[in-house]
Amino acid sequence: MKPLTVFLFVFALSACGSYPCLEHPGLQLNFVSFTDAEIQTFHLIRYVKGSQFRNQSDSITVDSTVARFNRRNDTLFLAVTGQETFVTSKYDYRIVVPSTQQEFRITEIEEEMQIARKSIFPRRQEMCINPIRSFNINGSKYIANSWDLFLKK
Repeated sequence: MKPLTVFLFVFALSACGSYPCLEHPGLQLNFVSFTDAEIQTFHLIRYVKGSQFRNQSDSITVDSTVARFNRRNDTLFLAVTGQETFVTSKYDYRIVVPSTQQEFRITEIEEEMQIARKSIFPRRQEMCINPIRSFNINGSKYIANSWDLFLKK
């Protein structure tokens, strides 16, 4: 009986361990108090994180060819087919809305790197995603709600 107990103990320890969680896929942009016409076209410009908006990485013009919106009350929720408009912790961003001449500067996106524990059962591994905890919009700090970023007119 004792060798079986030792074997099970060693097996349980060898199966345990940890692994890093996946990067957050990004926050979805949503627009509060904008009309459908005002937000029909906007520009999302990515910059090297911490570059003070000097080193542009890339940009995308978002219009009806890239995305569509779903309205709920006073908020337009962006519905996209890809991740090109998601806001990740890898970059700083400028979102420019030409129709209202508004610009939103999103910086200091904080993604908390987490570690998950492996299960003692080899085929059972929990999937985990690092949470985005906070970000700044035009210099003001906001607490993230895990999947959405709301830009207010």
